[in-house]
Amino acid sequence: MDGVTRAVCEFVVNSIKGDPDEGADGTLYEACGYVRKSERKSGLSRLAVLSRRANAATVSVADKAA
Repeated sequence: MDGVTRAVCEFVVNSIKGDPDEGADGTLYEACGYVRKSERKSGLSRLAVLSRRANAATVSVADKAA
């Protein structure tokens, strides 16, 4: 996607977010491929970070064995 198209897409999404009937929690925002504000998880999960590190270590060990 070129820069002009990306800028236009950002304007459209910002317009949806700024609409009082839709906003960042509306169905149209979700239909554009974004996660609704009410469905976002809150904060950093230490368990998720540890899980990602464990997965990365497993993948790197498998790569070295191959």
